[in-house]
Amino acid sequence: MSKKAAKKLPLDVILQGDCLAQLRALPDASVDLVFADPPY
Repeated sequence: MSKKAAKKLPLDVILQGDCLAQLRALPDASVDLVFADPPY
């Protein structure tokens, strides 16, 4: 992903919804970590 495209994405965002649908909506190579289903 180019630096210009990266600047358009918000940082530190929590997305709520269907995990697979949310991930498909994101650009390729734009996610560093996915934390799903915490144990509490």
